[in-house]
Amino acid sequence: MRNILIETQKLLSGKFAKNAAYVYGAQVAGGVAGFALNLILIRHLNIEDYGLFSLYTSATMLFASFIHLGWLDAYSRFGARYAAEPVFEAVRKFFFGKILRSMVLGAGLPLIFAGWISTRLYERPQFSIYLRLAILNGVILCIWSFLNLDFQVRQRFKNYLYAQLLLSASRLTGIVFLFFFVGLSLLSVISVNFLFPLFFLLIYGWQMQIFSTKKAENIELPSAIRTQASEFRAWVLLSTVCNSVIGNIDLSILAHYHPNQTLANYGVAARLTLPLHMAMTALGMVMLPKLASNKNIELTKSQLRTLIKYIFPVSVLLLIACYFLPAILARWAGAQYASSQNLIQLFLLSSVIVFITNPPSVFLIAWGHAKMLAYLNLVQLIVDLILDLLWIPSRGAIGAIQATLVVYLIGTVFAYFQLYRALKGKLLPAK
Repeated sequence: MRNILIETQKLLSGKFAKNAAYVYGAQVAGGVAGFALNLILIRHLNIEDYGLFSLYTSATMLFASFIHLGWLDAYSRFGARYAAEPVFEAVRKFFFGKILRSMVLGAGLPLIFAGWISTRLYERPQFSIYLRLAILNGVILCIWSFLNLDFQVRQRFKNYLYAQLLLSASRLTGIVFLFFFVGLSLLSVISVNFLFPLFFLLIYGWQMQIFSTKKAENIELPSAIRTQASEFRAWVLLSTVCNSVIGNIDLSILAHYHPNQTLANYGVAARLTLPLHMAMTALGMVMLPKLASNKNIELTKSQLRTLIKYIFPVSVLLLIACYFLPAILARWAGAQYASSQNLIQLFLLSSVIVFITNPPSVFLIAWGHAKMLAYLNLVQLIVDLILDLLWIPSRGAIGAIQATLVVYLIGTVFAYFQLYRALKGKLLPAK
């Protein structure tokens, strides 16, 4: 126990701790704002409309996570790797251009087929207008993600904090305005979720010169970096698509087999546990730039050992919280969502698994093992789809999250096995 306290003290001092504080502050603020926003909607939208809003949110996140066709995820490694070098501005320009061009294709085709998807997959023809808004909102969130990722790879975590606070505050302000002065409806809520982030993205993005590439005009990007980035991105794309589907397909399949009330219960459990889930992923945001830019293998191993010693005691405390929190959150949601308590507990458990898996997964990305992760994610996707199709028709929302838990555990076992190999010197950074 004394060694754990000593290692924890090391983590809580220095630049790493300061950056972690900014990221955790941003994630907690975003989570709390999202929690407050969703609590208002849960209590004041009827259950049918909240079910459709949950489907809209899931579709938005699905499209936002893959319409960049893998280039955004590839930038997380290459941006961090070259952030301190003169060629960085050329690297940034290369990836930003690829992301913008990919979004035209990634969003264009779904926009064309939105009517077919709404009718055949969701069996809700009237949802097509909301689906198109979800796709466009995914484009906005993708650009927001590049802005935030740009701050992370440059290790400007204070700017990352400000951006997250701005986005969270804008959405919450819009919903509060509707609640007091206009009234909440499905269309008005979705409009606020679409227009406010767009408005503040234009203001903040322009101020931070996210759209400017002037600094890269006289810098030539070496062809070797282009080749490496393209090869890495090809495998990252497979991982991205797999992870996007695993994380967001549940509500789409639920929509095919179950009514809006089931979607609402699933959405309530997902949104009320969002603050914890966001906090669980914050550690990886701080780790990735640090590990990707670190050329010293032994130092990286030492950092990982320290983090692992810290993670498991914290995980025990989180598991204890998983026992007490569901009843409290279900009570806050109201009587119409009383049956969501078991769902909330499973969502909390999935967040703890994500927290445990985060360090070895980020380390594999930082070391460039995109091909290995792509194969893992493909296996996870196949397992997830099989379990979803077997369990969702009969078990409903419970079956959906149970399938996700199985998939997450597969990733945990694999990631820690590869971490063990790395610590033993059997796994080295990819070239």
